[in-house]
Order: sequence, then structure tokens, then C-alpha cells
Amino acid sequence: MELSFIPSTYVSYPLTANWFQSSFVNKQTCFLIKKMAAQSAAHLTTSNVDKPSIFELVASHSLDSTFYPALKRIATYLGTINPERYGKILKHYDEIFLILNGIVQNYYLKKHGGSLSESFYGLTRYNLSSKHFSRRDHLMSLLILVIIPYLSRKLEIKMTKLKEKLQDEISTEDKYKLLGLYSYRSMKASFEFAQIIKYIMYLSGFSSTHSIQLMVARIGLRHSSYQEESFKLSDIFSGNVKLSTILSSLMLRGLEFGGFFLQFIQWWQDSSTSQKSIAQLPIPDPPILDQIANKYINICPICLQNFLIPTTLQISGYVFCYKCITKHLKKHQYCPVTNYPATMDDLIRIYDS
Repeated sequence: MELSFIPSTYVSYPLTANWFQSSFVNKQTCFLIKKMAAQSAAHLTTSNVDKPSIFELVASHSLDSTFYPALKRIATYLGTINPERYGKILKHYDEIFLILNGIVQNYYLKKHGGSLSESFYGLTRYNLSSKHFSRRDHLMSLLILVIIPYLSRKLEIKMTKLKEKLQDEISTEDKYKLLGLYSYRSMKASFEFAQIIKYIMYLSGFSSTHSIQLMVARIGLRHSSYQEESFKLSDIFSGNVKLSTILSSLMLRGLEFGGFFLQFIQWWQDSSTSQKSIAQLPIPDPPILDQIANKYINICPICLQNFLIPTTLQISGYVFCYKCITKHLKKHQYCPVTNYPATMDDLIRIYDS
């Protein structure tokens, strides 16, 4: 019986099965081949198991992007019911969220090796070269999760204000600002297109990361092997579990399920909005005019003159001159009549038909 697979060193010898089994060298060769095949199979299996699906990554990103608008709605509600006490929270919301987000993300990166949303979906970060999560990776992750989103939101607000300003009048200096605005839009569109390409490369197996930011930082995501310390209700009463462990577990579970609840509420609102258009909603009755409203009929409450480019502040419903209200909001950020907290985003221009 001839063997069809033998090492190239012995290709000139027609060996039999009995001779092959008795050869010590060939036994060692077979052993090495089997060992290498087993290691290769184990490596492939581990890689496939550890690699998150694109749906998990997108869901994690979606959950992470829910916290900022959800908490801002709460801050807006508090600022509306009590402007004097909670108005400053809405005014400095971006900075407050920056601090809170930094504290939470730093804790999760330190304890779980991933962000809050990534830990919720059982994901952890690692360096693409060393396969470990180092101090450098920790700082780079904080930069990506906390600092860059904050700067991006600030830049977006500034560009929105610049766009509104350039709609009225364009001077020689504003032409350069307009060029910067178009450049910003082009770069943003290019980044979003590149991110789509990155998703396709990740799905096709040509990239280890799904994000451009993670690619630059040389950081990847994989399924976590971390198992949180579990305890039963009887362990709590018997004193076998530390109080700090119980409080930490409750706090983390509250944050994770709170984030999931916020995401569910956002989905519910988006679903309801898509099913009901504004045209189908009943038109509410106009509010009853009080003494303050009667005082400012057909005149701007700030300059007390006829409206010049009438603009309404949707927080309070009062109409002002465009220049008067924009100048006021840039300094004070509240309605000059009702003291409700407001920003430039709350202005609506009124055009005569």
C-alpha cells in the first residue's frame, strides 16, 4: 500500500504503511502537522467567536448616542418649570455632560475595558498590536468617547449659528466664513462616506475595526470574557458580600438598564412620530392673552418698535425683531419676557405671505 502524502524529504522512496509507522522521524512530522492544524483551527475558531457582529457594534453606538439628547430633555424640562433654579443647568449642559460622561466612561474603561454601551453588549477593547488594553489605550479611548464628541457638538453649534447669520447679510469678512462653512460640510460628508466604506471592509473581513477613530488609535473590539461577581439574596443577609460590592453592582445595573430604557423610549417616540404626521394632529386653541401679552401687541418687547424681520421664540411664543432677540440671546440665553431658558436654536423666522 503506497502513501499519497509524505514529506518532501522522502519523496524518492516508495514507502509502505508499516515502514511509515515505524519511522521515528515521520512520527514526529505527523505530530507537528497535527499540532499545527489544531492550533490553526483553534485560532480561527477563537477569532470568529471573539469578533463582534456589525449589528452589535451599531447597537452599541446607537445606545451611546442616546444619553446626550435624553439627558438634555430632562435638563430642558427642569429649566422650563423653574428657570431661576435649573436654568444654569441647561445653559452649561454641554460642560456638565462632559464631566459626567468622563467619570462614567473612565470607570467602565478601567473596570471592564470598554465604554458603558460596549459593556452592556458584552464588548471590550484591546490594542491591535499587543492584544492588551494598556494605559495609552485607556487615554485614547477617553479622547474618542468624551473629548471628541464634545468638541464636535460645539463646532456643530457654531456652524449652525454662522449659517443663520449668513442668511441675512454677507460682508467681505463673511465670505471667508462661508468658505469655511462649505469646507466643514465637505469634510463631514467625506468622513461619513469613509465610515460607510469602513463598515463594508469590516463586514468583508478586510479590516479589524469598524470605526475610523478606532483604526487611528489602533484599538479593536471583541467579546468580553469578564464575569461579574455574582451573589444571591441569602448572601446579602448573611454578610458574605461586602456592601461596596452590592452598591457598585446596583449602580452599574441601574446605568446599563437606564441606558437601555432611554433607547427604548427614543425608539417609541420615533415610531409614534413616523406613524402620525403633523397634519393629522389637532390644532390647539390659541392661548389666552394676559396683561403682559397685551402690552406687546404688534411691537417688539425689546425695542418697543414695529417688527423688523419678525422672529418668534418658540419657548415662550413671543415675537421679536430678529436682531433684537439674537443680540439678547447671545448674552443672556433666556426669554426677556418670561425668563424661560432659550438658545438660538429656539428661534423661528416669520415670513409675510
